[in-house]
Amino acid sequence: MDDAESLDPLDDWLDEKDSFYDPKDVPSWERLAQAGNIFKRVLKCHDSGRNPSPELVKDLIAAALMLSENADHKQLAVKVFAIALNELEELASEYPEIAQRLIGVTVALMIGSQSVIAGNAMERHKGFSKRMDPLVKANAPKAAAIERAKAIAAELWQADAAQAIRVGEMADRVYRALVSEGFTEELPGSADRVKEWIKPDAPIYARKGGRRRKTP
Repeated sequence: MDDAESLDPLDDWLDEKDSFYDPKDVPSWERLAQAGNIFKRVLKCHDSGRNPSPELVKDLIAAALMLSENADHKQLAVKVFAIALNELEELASEYPEIAQRLIGVTVALMIGSQSVIAGNAMERHKGFSKRMDPLVKANAPKAAAIERAKAIAAELWQADAAQAIRVGEMADRVYRALVSEGFTEELPGSADRVKEWIKPDAPIYARKGGRRRKTP
């Protein structure tokens, strides 16, 4: 069997299922949720007693690939799954009297293995979330202050028709504005840190060094 021939159709099918992407491009929690939804649908169909279909196998393959954390490993898995899926379809076609049993055994094996794999992934995610939640909550007020600082600076620079306000001066203005809005606990001790917050979004003229020339 030609590996390339067996790989291409599965690639196309996975692309339709939104599972053929680089793992680093999609957050792990999002991939875990997508895989979980697919797995629940498959499990519901399996528990209903209906005859399993090749589509259930493909759904389980998609769910398994969504749990991959490495693009190279995922590509290897795609190749192996494609070969196995084609062999299963050929056997089912060659021996139709046992086709349902073959598909049923495959689905059962995949459900069992993915129950363990997905369960482990969920526990790791829970542990990570438990460690990160306090940090996220602690940083939330500061993050709000940073976003507000950027918004104030953007408004003032947009109104700066003379293009006269440099980053340092803008940081002072923004710092005072944040204090007046009640961000005292979230602010650093001076405007120097605020300067770092707003500098990446500053217009080119505002980043120029030196003091601006006074208008005669």
